[in-house]
Amino acid sequence: MMKIEIYEPLALHEIGRRDNNEDNIFPEKGSAQTGDRLFVVCDGIGGNAKGEEASRIVCDAFRYKIDGVSNPTLIADALCYAEEQIDHFISQNPGAKGMGTTLTLLHLHENGATIAHVGDSRVYHIRDRTIRFVTNDHKWVNKLVLSGDLTPEEALHHPQRNVIDRAVQGRKNRPTQADVNQITDIQAGDYFFLCTDGILEGIEEDELVNILASDGSDTDKLGQIEKNCLVKSMDNYSAYLVRVESATGSARAWTSSVLTLKDDGDVILAEDANPDEEVSENKHSEGEGKDGERKRRVGPPPVQPPLPPEPLAVANTIIQSVNRTIVLAVIAVLCSVVVGGGFYLYKKIEKREKPVDSGFEIEFQPKPAQPEKSDEGKAKKEDKKKEDDKAKKENVGKDDSKSNKKSSEKKKESQKESKKEDKKEDSIEENSAPENNNNSNANPQS
Repeated sequence: MMKIEIYEPLALHEIGRRDNNEDNIFPEKGSAQTGDRLFVVCDGIGGNAKGEEASRIVCDAFRYKIDGVSNPTLIADALCYAEEQIDHFISQNPGAKGMGTTLTLLHLHENGATIAHVGDSRVYHIRDRTIRFVTNDHKWVNKLVLSGDLTPEEALHHPQRNVIDRAVQGRKNRPTQADVNQITDIQAGDYFFLCTDGILEGIEEDELVNILASDGSDTDKLGQIEKNCLVKSMDNYSAYLVRVESATGSARAWTSSVLTLKDDGDVILAEDANPDEEVSENKHSEGEGKDGERKRRVGPPPVQPPLPPEPLAVANTIIQSVNRTIVLAVIAVLCSVVVGGGFYLYKKIEKREKPVDSGFEIEFQPKPAQPEKSDEGKAKKEDKKKEDDKAKKENVGKDDSKSNKKSSEKKKESQKESKKEDKKEDSIEENSAPENNNNSNANPQS
């Protein structure tokens, strides 16, 4: 078991020439103490998409999850938790979709130091004037350098030199890949330096090594780094400087790994690095070899196969199988409800259409077509109307004949009466004629 003591850690967390600070660090600037063992530096990405929130969420997640002795599985658990927190924030703030962050982490414990990183923020392990270990930036141009398509000098000035191909962006975006390394060769006076790319804009690696190897206090050394960034850096710049006071005992080494979180939460461990092998230079720049030739700095060489999966992966697998069983059970219940409901409705409709069963079979035969009631009623009404019209016509004919007969009789009677009157008048005239004659005869005599 290794016991590591440190001096008071020092931090930078500056906005630089930007409008807002997307960097976040843990512990907060000015709060770190000699008893602290976890240090995190993150550089948010996404601009208006809340990069500062992503870096804060990741710092808080590792502060909450990392305790005791760290290993790839513990780092995976913390990463998974951080991704879930990012997804939750995006669900509450849709405008933050696309946010993410880089990650650098240093954890000191009884098995040495665990270093994890994602993106282009870096962790240096420096002793005297030697860079014993440095993380490899996850940048697109670095892939071109490794493939021989670009030289290191061309990569430094390439228009896409700042494009990273890894970041912590949430589980719904894509799985996070983190490089995890263990350092067991730790001595008094060693420096661990965590920094964002804003620091690297203000200071070259060689200059950083010379500053840390110079005489003076750690406060003065960090102040010199800050002065360089004030002049040269165009970005936010943040860093943690951790100096080892003493390191005693031995550590049990485990294989350093490339840790990948899949969509379902499983952990993939791939062989990556030998943490005990000294690496004086990295793959992003060049240095002098012993024979005076310039050589490209390379990352740690591969070693043994990875360790078997830790309990977290097994637990995740069990949880997944349980979840699948629950989902299948729910689907089966829903299907049975749908089928049962359909069968019930079918039986109900069939029961309405069938007559009551009296105990013997009834043979159904199609009924002959019958006129609708409405048509039969109409036919009857029309027949009745025709009969009424016929009766009316007959009655009208009888009435006409009777009226004609009566009128003829009246006419005859009137003719008879007129004849009688004529006879009376004739008789009167006849009677009046002799009288007149008598009167005429009498008058002469008088």
